[in-house]
Amino acid sequence: MEVFEAMESCRAMRHLEPDPVPESQLRTLVHAATRASSPGNSQGWAFVVLRDADAKERIGASLRQAMLPAIEGLENGAPDASALRMYRGVRHLLEGYAAVPAWIFVCGRLV
Repeated sequence: MEVFEAMESCRAMRHLEPDPVPESQLRTLVHAATRASSPGNSQGWAFVVLRDADAKERIGASLRQAMLPAIEGLENGAPDASALRMYRGVRHLLEGYAAVPAWIFVCGRLV
């Protein structure tokens, strides 16, 4: 697939499988992310791979507390079926945060 076709046809995935992700695949993903260009080759990023279920649940609980009221309001005022599906997908992801096998957080350094 050509790069612009991939960029234009990419869609958000909010219903994820709970299947384990091999360590080698996570390393490959993080390695690929480090190939992005950066000003002056500064590489002002770090990656945190989170697999611990308890930590994912604690973060998920915080996200639910902060985001669910807003999502509920958006669901109630959804302008069309497409928007409603998107908001319900966000809710699903928030409710199943800990079940996702791995989260990769991209952290940027403050300059």
